[in-house]
Amino acid sequence: MKRVKIILGIIIVFSLAFFSIGLFVPEINYSKEIQIDKPLEEVFGLFSNQQLASEWMPEIQSVTTVKTTPEVTGSIFNLVVKDQGKEVSFEQKILDFEVNKKIVLFSMVGGLVKRDAYTFIAKDSRTILKLNANFKSSNYILGCMFPFVKGRLEKQDLGYLQNFKNYVESK
Repeated sequence: MKRVKIILGIIIVFSLAFFSIGLFVPEINYSKEIQIDKPLEEVFGLFSNQQLASEWMPEIQSVTTVKTTPEVTGSIFNLVVKDQGKEVSFEQKILDFEVNKKIVLFSMVGGLVKRDAYTFIAKDSRTILKLNANFKSSNYILGCMFPFVKGRLEKQDLGYLQNFKNYVESK
């Protein structure tokens, strides 16, 4: 009986620790940066063309336009990605768009809310592309897992930036 109490005590402590993470880490933020050996206008032009996104994000199966606006901000795209063998569809909205300066994207997949702010900076004949990513959860349990997946999300975004760099520099 004493062992059962000890085991239950350990389970309770770990459960409380896991669920308290959601209180202290309601969102995750990180920044990544890459330098591309092409001029700003060319880099921005390729990046801002949503139809080309599958060239550097291999999971993307298709991109369709749901809504376009003359100023681009507010435009909505439907993306279909392959995730662990299953096709997942979600919408991506352009929250902010300044030609040759920045693009801010918003998407919600499952319970994960993501905001990507891309900044483009000209440096000589090269371009510095900066990503500021923000993740929030629409459900508490998913939020409790943030510290455990942050590294994977950062690695994935850095991989996408590297893929984009390789794509642009090969053109």
